[in-house]
Amino acid sequence: MGIPSRFAAILIGAATGLALTGRPPDGVAQPTATGGGILVYRTGRLVVLDPSGKTEVRLTEDKRRFAPSGACRLSPDRKTVAVLLPASEPKPGANPDLKKVVYLRGPADKEPGRPLNIQAERVVWSPSGDRLACTHDRLALDRPGTHSIVEVGTGKKTPLVLPPGHSITDWSADGKWFITTGVAKGPPVTVRVYRVSVDGKQITPLTSEKEFAAEGRLSPDGKWLLYARSVPPKGADDPSRQELVVKDVAGGESKLVAGGPGVSIGAGCWSPDGKRVAFTTGQVHPASAGAKATESRLVVADADGKNATVIATETAADPFSVTLGSPDWR
Repeated sequence: MGIPSRFAAILIGAATGLALTGRPPDGVAQPTATGGGILVYRTGRLVVLDPSGKTEVRLTEDKRRFAPSGACRLSPDRKTVAVLLPASEPKPGANPDLKKVVYLRGPADKEPGRPLNIQAERVVWSPSGDRLACTHDRLALDRPGTHSIVEVGTGKKTPLVLPPGHSITDWSADGKWFITTGVAKGPPVTVRVYRVSVDGKQITPLTSEKEFAAEGRLSPDGKWLLYARSVPPKGADDPSRQELVVKDVAGGESKLVAGGPGVSIGAGCWSPDGKRVAFTTGQVHPASAGAKATESRLVVADADGKNATVIATETAADPFSVTLGSPDWR
């Protein structure tokens, strides 16, 4: 069984995508409304929204020279953004460089920020904000990936050993665990969310091998896992379904937050108090529809999916373009 094409993009962190309401001249800033700010990729730029969607701060401007990846993350104190940018400036008419390098944007930094001189596909902040856990390669099933912990002050790298096919998506608030997406060749191919100790020695699957699960994020108290899953079709007339799920890490109880037939689900994240979640979702059109305008939405909801509110929307002419993606709430 293969990995559904629309879901495969989630596995390598390739996610992407509102109106400018102001950008202070000193660079990185964030809304001061209660509830923190939500970093999100929006049509080639990074922006921070307050949870109501009424206030937006644009963090990046030049989307030709400095096109950010959707895997960027906001530091725990909301003062620095780890930005993944192309390794080389794109040439007119040429495809962009798929290799990404890490920059840090602080309050006094101009675009692109301070380079860490490392290449990465995914980065996550340590709870203390002084280190980054990095997955350096694109997802591969035939070889072990390379991972490291990087001190943001000095750039010093410490190798981190994880199983082949794993990519880091979160670092627990107590500092003891990574959350990873792990793909095994099989047969059959499995895509699962795992909890891995920081020393790489304890590896526990948190999702079933019967579902394609990725992009796991732990709640601040470490008790709940938020992740995206794809449910393969049962037959030719059965559409695949994408869902956002919250699962009890200890007891295994799962609750559907959002999703279903005709809906694409991107990554999700927790609010700082663990009571709400933010996630991206979009329309799915049948192949026979061809190029059809497709709307993507950034949604804030209670952790059980209730009281959902759309706080941002974007529309693309190409149904395969993701214009809103990879939210990170701090």
